[in-house]
Amino acid sequence: MIVESSISAGVGLLALGAWYGTPLAMRAREQAALAALCRGSLVLSFDDGPAPTMTPRVLRLLEQHGAHATFFLLGRRAEQHPDLVRAVVDAGHEVGSHSQTHAHALRSAPWTAARDATRGASTVERLVGARLPFRPPYGKATLGTRLAIAPRPVGWWTIDSGDTFDPLPDPGQAARALVAAGGGVVLLHDHDREELPDAELRRAFALDVIARLLEAADATGLAVRRLCDLDEPLEDAA
Repeated sequence: MIVESSISAGVGLLALGAWYGTPLAMRAREQAALAALCRGSLVLSFDDGPAPTMTPRVLRLLEQHGAHATFFLLGRRAEQHPDLVRAVVDAGHEVGSHSQTHAHALRSAPWTAARDATRGASTVERLVGARLPFRPPYGKATLGTRLAIAPRPVGWWTIDSGDTFDPLPDPGQAARALVAAGGGVVLLHDHDREELPDAELRRAFALDVIARLLEAADATGLAVRRLCDLDEPLEDAA
């Protein structure tokens, strides 16, 4: 009986390790590959939109710089603002999915996170009409989440802009990290965050960071690209 219990416990620990450990190993490997792939390029990537205040501001700023980006949309917000989804697509930006309600994979029941991921992907893909890359909320995933969204690629990042940090960092920090690394995929957000007392301050901060990143890319000769463009040789990029 003791032996059987020990075996069962061991099997359970192995399964638990695979459930949570395998995605961590996958992420480390994929982010290392991404860091190599994005050298020479700046990719601006936005999570949690679309939002009626922030997304149009971001689109206007990108248009002013002639730049394209990648937007990972929440399904529930995409349903609320299909006009903004269309505006993102019509402007030539890449679209990905970011789950339906932003469920945290490590703090939710396994089936809840997986279902939220697939539902969000289905919602955005229905609006856009194509199979899309996926970015896990909070960057967290379990083996169940990864299986649920397969074969969609996972869109990671290499630099965090800090636009959700408390307190907010120096707005030039992300641009300095970009230049030091010789390129990068930057995590930003285009949600409104109206529930926060400093929502407008945070929106202004994010827009400032975007402008600094684009200026740094221009000054150092980095190509501004979408995630989906990174597989193309730099000389072939538009």
